[in-house]
Amino acid sequence: MSDTHPSFHDGYVTGIQLSEGRAIVALERINGDLWQMTASGVTALQLDDFRQGNIISHVGVLCG
Repeated sequence: MSDTHPSFHDGYVTGIQLSEGRAIVALERINGDLWQMTASGVTALQLDDFRQGNIISHVGVLCG
């Protein structure tokens, strides 16, 4: 498994799906590649200043 992560800078959040304990965030990279980020065991999800057409500044994951 690679330790490098794809860059989503200037990409787009195209969808969010929430269910109990799980979050799926649909992402589109600047080159048009579509991705899904799935998180299990989610107790809180914070999306700041989220608006339609939002451009991604950075993606961070905190575990604890």
